[in-house]
This record gives sequence, structure tokens and C-alpha cells, in this order.
Amino acid sequence: MILKFKQFEGRYDQITGIAVDELWKVIKITKIIYDLKDDMAYGDDPTLDEDGFMSKQIEYDFEGPIEFDLILRIKRQTIDFKLGFVIDGGSFAEESRILIELIIDPDREPGCYNTLNSWLQDTVRHEIEHLTHGGINRISDRPDKGKSLETRRKIQKEKDNTSNYQYYLLEDELTPLVQGMYRKAKTDKKPLIIVFNEFLDIMVEEEIIQPDNKQELLEAWVKEAKRLFPHLKY
Repeated sequence: MILKFKQFEGRYDQITGIAVDELWKVIKITKIIYDLKDDMAYGDDPTLDEDGFMSKQIEYDFEGPIEFDLILRIKRQTIDFKLGFVIDGGSFAEESRILIELIIDPDREPGCYNTLNSWLQDTVRHEIEHLTHGGINRISDRPDKGKSLETRRKIQKEKDNTSNYQYYLLEDELTPLVQGMYRKAKTDKKPLIIVFNEFLDIMVEEEIIQPDNKQELLEAWVKEAKRLFPHLKY
């Protein structure tokens, strides 16, 4: 799905909600098509690509100073993950584009939808923040991703979880991480500190980070949250 729109200044949460609503339309439509199990139903739109992902393109227009495309790639298969889905996001500031990749266990639908919704809110809000770091949407006081390239390359080169935690401390990752989880906290109606801990517990359980890294990350995220949201209690 490609969703084109212009963003109202300072209304990131509002546009996140609009974007997620459009993503849900595609998720539910593709579920119907999946359940039909009719080869004729797939046709050219939506399509299954060579990796088994399904896609659909929708275009919308909004007035505002920021523009980007939202692209959804969705795949259904049995997965061994307690949430019933795996979600990942990526942003391409120079291209004004956000990519959401979603794998859902069809046997867990629709039971996983409430949890999935809050993660969609988190991921989209996170990636919207990244768009303000470069390209035509850059805001001058945002960090430059280029400064963290050396650390990013080091983490990718080591290919283990001993240094993965450093990624979540990068200057250009802290604000998107906290903004995304704050959106998730509001969606789930939970204190932000609870969402922080839940996210860290998942990363430890999935061996993305080591248990010893959890406290350092939590302290860094709380510090950033206090800067962004001084009205909250921690």
C-alpha cells in the first residue's frame, strides 16, 4: 500500500492515527482474500511477490508541510512468536517514504488485533519522527543520521547481541523510540514506563539485547522522555 499525504505541523499523532486506519483497511482486505484461498482472487492487485508478501496501493492527499509515502508489505504464515505477528519499520528520509513490513500468523487473527494496533501506532509514529531527520522534511534541530553511521556499521558487522543495545542509544534513535512508545502507551492506556519495560522484556526474551543492557536503556529512555514530556510522572 502506498499512502500519500501532507502532514499538519505538530500533529504527528493525528496523522499517525489516519495512517494506521488506512493500514487496517489493507490488513482486513488481505485477510479476506487469504481466507478465500482462491487463486483467481489474487490477480494483479493485490499481488503476492516472490517472497510471499501481499501488497496494495492506495493514495490519499492531505494539506500540510510534510509529505511522504507509506508502503505496507504483508505476509501470512505460521510463526513462533507469542504476539502472533512480527512488525518492522523503516524510513527513507531522502525519498520521503516509510516502509512497514508485517508478518501475521493467520491462526492468531483476529485475536492479535488489539496488540497489533498499538504496535502499528508505535511503528508509524516512530518512523514519522525519523522523516524529520533529513530530506525535504528535515527539521533543523533534529539529529543528523550520518553521525551514527559508524556505530550502525559496527553493530551490523558484529552480528550478535553484545552490542545491539548501542543502537537503541543512538542520538537519532532516542527520540523516535520514545515518541513511538509514547504513542503506544496512549493507545494501550498504560504508563509510559510500563511500555518501556514491556519492550525491553521482549528484546531480552528474543535475545536482541542482553539482560545486563536493560537498565542502561531504560535510564536513557526515561531521560529522553523527561525532556520530551516533562509533564509526565515517572
